[in-house]
Amino acid sequence: GKIWGPMTESQLGWLAGMLDGEGTVGFYKISPCSGKKSRPRFKISCNIVNTHAPTIYKIRELVGYGRVSARQQPGRIAYVWALSDISAENFLRMIAPYCVTKCEQIDTALIGVKIRRESPRVRAPNGFGPYPITEETKCKLVEIVDKLKSMKT
Repeated sequence: GKIWGPMTESQLGWLAGMLDGEGTVGFYKISPCSGKKSRPRFKISCNIVNTHAPTIYKIRELVGYGRVSARQQPGRIAYVWALSDISAENFLRMIAPYCVTKCEQIDTALIGVKIRRESPRVRAPNGFGPYPITEETKCKLVEIVDKLKSMKT
């Protein structure tokens, strides 16, 4: 599919309205798998949920990508369009000016991305592998996670 093709003002407004009314913006701490010595990581994500499948597929068509899945709910099926990491960041930056309800959540999640991206790294204890974030940065990111949880609308 296309990647962030040009959209009209009305399409951007419609997407923002869908996110405001039917969506979630998150910044999550992903715990390492059990038994692994890796550190937790943090990621931004967003999704839009609706019981009308054509609406969710229209969102995917307009944006150009994202995962679409279905989940059973009592008496009906809900369809989910979801983005994470850089695609979620880019999408949220694109529609933020058109959002009303989720503005503070978008701003908070993007602050989390900025903190994560600009944080100093420390060498892994064995000298190999990834460079985990510092404890100070981890604390700041956990605060972002908690703030977003308290803001869910």
